[in-house]
Order: sequence, then structure tokens, then C-alpha cells
Amino acid sequence: MALDEWLFDQVRREKMPSAVLRLYTWEPPGITIGFNQAYERAIDQTKITSPVTVVRRITGGRAIYHESSEITFSFSASLPSFGSVPPSLTEANSLMSEMLKDIFSQLGIDSRWQKRPQVSRSNSALKSPACFQSVAKYELTAGGAKIAGVAQRKIGSFIIHQGSLKLNGMSHFPAIGQEAMKPVAEADGSAGYSLDELIDCFLAIFAKNLRLKFRRFSPSQQHLTEIGEKIALLTKNPLEKRRFG
Repeated sequence: MALDEWLFDQVRREKMPSAVLRLYTWEPPGITIGFNQAYERAIDQTKITSPVTVVRRITGGRAIYHESSEITFSFSASLPSFGSVPPSLTEANSLMSEMLKDIFSQLGIDSRWQKRPQVSRSNSALKSPACFQSVAKYELTAGGAKIAGVAQRKIGSFIIHQGSLKLNGMSHFPAIGQEAMKPVAEADGSAGYSLDELIDCFLAIFAKNLRLKFRRFSPSQQHLTEIGEKIALLTKNPLEKRRFG
């Protein structure tokens, strides 16, 4: 989360190219809650059986239990990067959903993105059900199950998308009302979708649709210092609502 925030701030302050893409997995597992969620409404503390880190995202949405099988992405960009003049959040969100649908298609997954919010499927007593127990507008499903949860944050003419892809299944995590989900059926019968496999698909689809040329980012010593400061801030105040000046 710290690196996602730092990258978004760099793009927003025009200290980096107009768009930055990051893909990653989780080790150890952790929980993120949406920017506007109340901790006590999102998490049932009595059902947490072992220590787990909880961090507030700078994007919206609901609580997610992230684990090593999940593939997560963040994309920070100026709205004009999505081809919208004047900048349009609706156009950016729609194009993001279409790109994810194309990525899944390359993997042999037939998916669709939600045109309007769907009623929660959760039986949890929590007042804010887990992200993957309901389908918000622009999120993707396959075979009747939600496989991609995406949240956004817009500041001025800049936007960050953060997305959790549960293609390899999902564990039962009652503390946030998250139910287990089997892996998405794979076209080639392989063991699971890998980070490297997704990176290649993301780069190809994003480059094609947004007319971008990606290059690997190598942080300078100054960058590493700033990222370290951001990590320290989140470690000290993980549930703080972090704002950008």
C-alpha cells in the first residue's frame, strides 16, 4: 500500500511519467479496508484467530483479505491517459473494466463487467460485507462469481485504480465475512495463474488501449528514502485516512 501511494503521489506531482503500472502478490497475508470504511463495521475482531496486519487503502471499496494466491495491481495515471477530454471518471472506469475483460480473455476466462451494483451475497452479521461478497459497478465476474474487485481514488485530473484478482481462488475469512471461492477454471489445466503470466497480459493490453510504452522502474536512493518514510508512516498509523495536499 505504501508503494502504491507513493507512486500515485509521484504521478500526481508530475515527477514521473503520466502512467505507472504495478503488479504484486502478498506475503504474509493482510487485510485492507476501504478509505471510508469504519474498522469496527468492517472487521469482527472476535473472529481473528491469529495476528494479521490491517491497513486502510487510499481507494474506496470494502474489506479484502489478501493472500499469496491473489494477484494485485495498481495503476496511477492522469485521466487524459484514458483518452477522455475533458477528463471523465466514468470513461476511465469503463475502459479499465474493458481492459481487464480483455486480459482475462487472453487467459481463457470468459468474464463480464458489472453495469450496476449487485446486492450483497454475504450472510455475515457485519454491517460492511467483504469486497468479494458483493459486486460493485465496473467489477468483473466469471461463472457467476466475482473474480476482480477494483477501487479508485481521483484527485484533480489524476486517478489511481487498485485491483484484487482472485483467479486462483479465495480462502474463507469470517472476520470480514469473506467466503471461500474455488479457482477459476483454467483453459490449459495448469496449476494456477502466475504473476509473470499476468504481467505479460497487462503490459500488452494496457499498451494497446492506452497507447503507452512501458519500461521497468529503477528507484533512486532518494526514491528509496521517500518510500521508506511512507512505509514507516503506514506502519505507525495504518488506519489513518491519508489525504493528499
